[in-house]
Amino acid sequence: MGTHRLSLIFQGISRLAAMNILFLGYDQSETSLIDFLIHEGSTVSHTKDSLSDNNLQQADFIISFGYRHLIKQSQLQLCRRPIVNLHISFLPYNRGAHPVFWALMEKTPLGVSIHEIDSGIDTGPILTQELAEGIDETMSFRMVHHRLLRQIEELFVQNWPNIRDQSIKPQKQAHKGSYHNVADLPPFTGGWDTAISEVRRQLQT
Repeated sequence: MGTHRLSLIFQGISRLAAMNILFLGYDQSETSLIDFLIHEGSTVSHTKDSLSDNNLQQADFIISFGYRHLIKQSQLQLCRRPIVNLHISFLPYNRGAHPVFWALMEKTPLGVSIHEIDSGIDTGPILTQELAEGIDETMSFRMVHHRLLRQIEELFVQNWPNIRDQSIKPQKQAHKGSYHNVADLPPFTGGWDTAISEVRRQLQT
């Protein structure tokens, strides 16, 4: 293969790696993924705030993880490619708020999902997902949440080349699943450091 052709290939690889990424939600003290993406050669900007049209149009790729704002359909249409969201549930179960709590209390599948954002709340097609393992009811909700955060970060890193290159075929969510609002959370004592079994006893589920 000629030197010129090799040069063109390496330039193409470099352009793929050096994406201009907008990261929504968790910052570098809350997730390792921003540092990972920078190490991979991308330029990463970050915000927890509502998005402007300019934010969306300038980014090559947008990743949402722990982001608290809804993204409108009109804004999605401005993006160069679908926004990818990391959600701490095994979709389509437990879309919306407090997914770990509801998975454990309603005994639905517990896991993590990486999916494309559409106009609904956590309803977009799935790129990859995993069930959680090794969870028992002596653990607190906070412990489980932190474990799932690490699991979804590892899942993202493992699949990043295929996510970046759009070589994963998005899969439509299989059925309606379940959804919860923030206001659906029942009162219980002890907070998120309480053992799952104790909260279950309080709520008698």
